[in-house]
Amino acid sequence: MKIYSAQAEEAALLAIAQAMAAAARTAPKAKVVDHIHSLILTGEDRLPLVSAMREMAESLGRPFLARDAGNLESSPAILLLGVSGGYRGIDPCGNCGYANCQDSESGGGTCVYDPVDLGIALGYAASAAMNHRADFRIFHSAGIAAKSIGLLPEAFLIVGIPISAHGKDIYHDRP
Repeated sequence: MKIYSAQAEEAALLAIAQAMAAAARTAPKAKVVDHIHSLILTGEDRLPLVSAMREMAESLGRPFLARDAGNLESSPAILLLGVSGGYRGIDPCGNCGYANCQDSESGGGTCVYDPVDLGIALGYAASAAMNHRADFRIFHSAGIAAKSIGLLPEAFLIVGIPISAHGKDIYHDRP
């Protein structure tokens, strides 16, 4: 069997994206309540996200979205990590600005532990990418576009981590 570099790198990046998703799943979460969701996009399934980012760049007048879309287009895989909302019942807490979880829920507040948990999960996923020597960068822009096209609909906050294996890291030294 002959496996050329392009084939090996594509297979490795998919395995790395899966390891990143598993790492995000095992990240510590407040009160052991897991609201983390993930989705891996490869191949043609990345293109609607790339298109959404380009359209948003144009409609919002934000050129960084087009730049990031170019990075995603050059990335064989992207891991989307999101978090859905919920309340932990850690009373009294007050970190959300309300006296307790019941007041937060009835007042439309957001439990601060969900975004914190997402941040920890992102760190775990990034660590997995780093441990496998994949190039990566955390893109909030990918999450904004993912929400706009209905990816991870259960999540109120989404962030993307594209990964690649090029001769030079495509996510740095960008215009």
